[in-house]
Amino acid sequence: MLIIRQIIKKKSAAYTDRWESYDGLVFDGYKHQRINHSKRYSNQKGMRINGIENFWSFAKRRFAKFNGVSRKTFLLYLKECEFRYNEKGDGNIKEFSHILYHERHVHTQSNTVKSKDS
Repeated sequence: MLIIRQIIKKKSAAYTDRWESYDGLVFDGYKHQRINHSKRYSNQKGMRINGIENFWSFAKRRFAKFNGVSRKTFLLYLKECEFRYNEKGDGNIKEFSHILYHERHVHTQSNTVKSKDS
């Protein structure tokens, strides 16, 4: 739970499944709510953890395509995953990819032209 203590502020609400390792969160100063997946997929207030589990599953599959990512570029890849996850089924991804490809292509051509003139 060291990673949680390093990143998440004390007194924050933590919604988890019933994995035993999370039991100590309440003693570390977190407002810990557990969701028992064998009975339901949300707590009494309707809070769900499936969304974040789905996102991490999606992100791990994306990272596997790159055989992992370096610590230096992790946040950039994570933000890309966030964008793709939130925009899935939307045409924005194709349009965004097209713009990036076009900008890269134009930038590459302008560098090639400059190097030939030099």
